[in-house]
Amino acid sequence: MIRWYIFLREGKPVDLGILDSNMESLLEKDLFCLYKKTYPAAEYDSIRQSCDSVVEIWHIVGNRVADLCRYEYPRQEEADMREFIQNLINQKAQEQKN
Repeated sequence: MIRWYIFLREGKPVDLGILDSNMESLLEKDLFCLYKKTYPAAEYDSIRQSCDSVVEIWHIVGNRVADLCRYEYPRQEEADMREFIQNLINQKAQEQKN
């Protein structure tokens, strides 16, 4: 989704660099900070925080891409996905209590 956003905003193909090394110069500062948070350490809490960042950046950029393409953003699908993720988190927390 980030690639689509950059392409649509620039109006042409853009070199993202090796392993997306040009992201910092291609994204707004707030989006790049959120993008960096999508790379977790190998710990459960870090992975969960990374997942939260992925969901948030998808929401922001997905809405922008939908606007640029004149599509309606699938809000209900996002709400369903967020509920599914929250259910997984709750299930994991319950397992840890037992």
